[in-house]
Amino acid sequence: MLKIFICEDDESQLEAITKVIKNVIMIEEYNMEIVLSTVNPYDVLEYLEQGNNTAGAYFLDVDLNKDINGIELAEKIRDYDPRGFIVIITALKDSVPLVFVHKIEPLDFIHKSDFFNIRSKLEDSIKKINDRYIKNSALNFKALPIKTGGLTILVEFEKIISVETVKGYVEHTLALQAINERITFSGSLTEIQEKLDKRFVRPSQSYILNAQYIESFASETKEIIMKNGCRFSVPVRKVAETRKLLSNFL
Repeated sequence: MLKIFICEDDESQLEAITKVIKNVIMIEEYNMEIVLSTVNPYDVLEYLEQGNNTAGAYFLDVDLNKDINGIELAEKIRDYDPRGFIVIITALKDSVPLVFVHKIEPLDFIHKSDFFNIRSKLEDSIKKINDRYIKNSALNFKALPIKTGGLTILVEFEKIISVETVKGYVEHTLALQAINERITFSGSLTEIQEKLDKRFVRPSQSYILNAQYIESFASETKEIIMKNGCRFSVPVRKVAETRKLLSNFL
């Protein structure tokens, strides 16, 4: 879960920003949680110093009325969370020196001077953060992102046994069989295959298998037998090709 930090010295603005972000997370069902909403930048640093953070998004006002400003706070955050998502909130469009921008690599800027668009800007930033968080998680942890029931979940490659088309459902319905769960969702096997790595094979147009869970290939019945007991039929015309394909794994 992505942790959200909000630091704004004006309490009324802090409350408004927090409310917008909380509502977006709830409505969109993002895998995020606001863990800290504060007027004090040192609350953020104290939280990070305790080693509580694994992945974070930070919404920081520039002028915090403390001995450090939002840009300096962002620099310190980078020491604890080098890959965190930082959104700078500022009252003046020219208030952020370019040198600081390069150091902290903010994901976005939100200008308070554009008051009526602040809500939509926050919503856009959260969506952008969510998209990048999912993408980065999938790359770093070798996981497949799946959209189901309004949520995007990540299933580790290591836990995926098979992905197959489901008959009797609406078109483009797939079922992913993992070690401890079965997930039904809408999608394309071709698109799924493009997101997986070389351990996954596709002997048929109707399913993809994780080769590490293949027990054997029964030529007489033209079936691939998985370690969980599931069997997948191989088209006659693909028996020789499948035998050759699986020889690298069996």
